[in-house]
Amino acid sequence: MKQQKITDQTFYEATAMLMRKIVEEEEANMIPHESSPGFQQKMKALLQGNSTAKEQKPKGGRTKMKKTILILVAVACLFAIGAFAGNNKPAVTPTGYPDGEIQVPCFRYDGGIYWHVDVTTKPLPEEYKNVGSINKIDNINLPSEDFTAARLEIGMEVYAVPGEKNEVLYVKMEPNANIYWIFKLNVQNQ
Repeated sequence: MKQQKITDQTFYEATAMLMRKIVEEEEANMIPHESSPGFQQKMKALLQGNSTAKEQKPKGGRTKMKKTILILVAVACLFAIGAFAGNNKPAVTPTGYPDGEIQVPCFRYDGGIYWHVDVTTKPLPEEYKNVGSINKIDNINLPSEDFTAARLEIGMEVYAVPGEKNEVLYVKMEPNANIYWIFKLNVQNQ
């Protein structure tokens, strides 16, 4: 076998080619070692410039890794876009009303604030009479005047026992139906 003269440049090129090969094999979890079969032969062939030991392209390992990383980055971007895109909407509480507003229907009558507690379809007690109807709605501030409400509708009829301090009041939900919301006085907000 004829020996070739190895120059510094040939040595550096062979070393660089070997290093690239080692990096590729490392990425494929196949790290060559001096004691591995064929390592010495590959090194000698690379140093001599043998064409059979030229660098070979990986068989899809690096390409698959790049695709996987690209897909993961794309999915992360989609999640980030989705997380930040909806931030311009007001927060909604479990009641379904926007945060910062009154969450439970209430109204003021005879100086007290009454809060919704239940619904009934039973006939009202005989002593309860129509004493007026809701005439103003404010869903942000607590009612400050009689017949002002939050989360009710203008025109809903209020039923109370006239001339007495009522603990319980009724508000008719619909004009032609016998469905009433039951409200109780909250003595803390007077």
